[in-house]
Amino acid sequence: MNDEVNLTGWMNDEVNLTGWMKDEVNIIGWMNDEVNLSGWMNDEVNLTGWMKDEVNLTGWMNDEVNLSGWMNDEVNLTGWMNDEVNLTGWMNDEVNLSGWMNDEVNLTGWMKDEVNIIGWMNDEVNLSGWMNDEVNLTGWMNDEVNITGWMNDEVNLTGWMNDEVNLTGWMNDEVNLTGWMNDEVNLTGSMNDEVNLTGWMKDEVNLTGTMNDEVNLTGWMNDEVNLTGWMNDEVNLTGSMNDEVNLTGWMNDEVNLIGWMNDEVNLSGWMNDEVNLTGWMNDEVNITGWMNDEVNLTGWMNDEVNLTGWMNDELNLTESMNDEVNLTGWMKDEVNLTGLMNDEVNLTGWMNDEVNLTGWMNDEVNLNYEMRAFPLLYNL
Repeated sequence: MNDEVNLTGWMNDEVNLTGWMKDEVNIIGWMNDEVNLSGWMNDEVNLTGWMKDEVNLTGWMNDEVNLSGWMNDEVNLTGWMNDEVNLTGWMNDEVNLSGWMNDEVNLTGWMKDEVNIIGWMNDEVNLSGWMNDEVNLTGWMNDEVNITGWMNDEVNLTGWMNDEVNLTGWMNDEVNLTGWMNDEVNLTGSMNDEVNLTGWMKDEVNLTGTMNDEVNLTGWMNDEVNLTGWMNDEVNLTGSMNDEVNLTGWMNDEVNLIGWMNDEVNLSGWMNDEVNLTGWMNDEVNITGWMNDEVNLTGWMNDEVNLTGWMNDELNLTESMNDEVNLTGWMKDEVNLTGLMNDEVNLTGWMNDEVNLTGWMNDEVNLNYEMRAFPLLYNL
């Protein structure tokens, strides 16, 4: 087919184009049966209207592929997509893109069934609208991934994410990012189920909004981790945290940081359940606000530890405290410091229960203000 192919109107049966399509292919109207294009599509492919049955494009797509309207059945694009792929409208069944996508992939509208994109995504992937079923991106994502709107089922990104990943809106099911995240990861809005990031996080991780289920970050976190808003379930960070960790807002369940914390750890707000930091804390640990349950710091604390505010349950610092320990505010339950205290220990405020310091105290110990317990017990 050396020139344009233009089909317009009512196509009641299959449309099959096979071979060399040198110029544009334009199909407009009502496609009541399958549309199958196979071979070399050298110019634009434009399908507009009602696509009642499957749309299958297979081979080399050298220019834009534009599908617009009502896609009532599967859309399958397989092969080399050298230019933009734009699907706009109502996608009532699976959308499957597989192969080499050299330019932008843009899906906009209602995606009622799974979206599966597999292979090499060399440019932006933009999904916008209502995603009613799973979104699965697998392979090499060389540019930004932007998913915006209502994500009603799982979002799974697996492989190499070389640029920003931005998910914005309502995430009603799990969000799973697995592999190499080479740039920022930004999740903003309502995260109603688990958020699991696993692998290499080379740049910032920013979660902002409502985190209604567990947040699990596992692996190498090379830049800042910032969680801001409502954390209604456990927050678990495990591995190497090479830059600041900042949790700000309402933490309604356990906060567990385990591994290497090479920079500041800052927790600020309402901590309604246990806070457990275990491992190597190479920089300041600052916990500020309402600590309603136990705070347990275990391991090597190489810089200052500052706890400020309302401490409603036990405070347990165990092992090596190499710099100042400053506890300021209301200490309603026991305070237990055990191990090496290599610098000043300053407790200031209201100590309502036992204070137990056990081990090597290499510098000053200062207890200031009200100390009340029944019975009164201070063990140094």
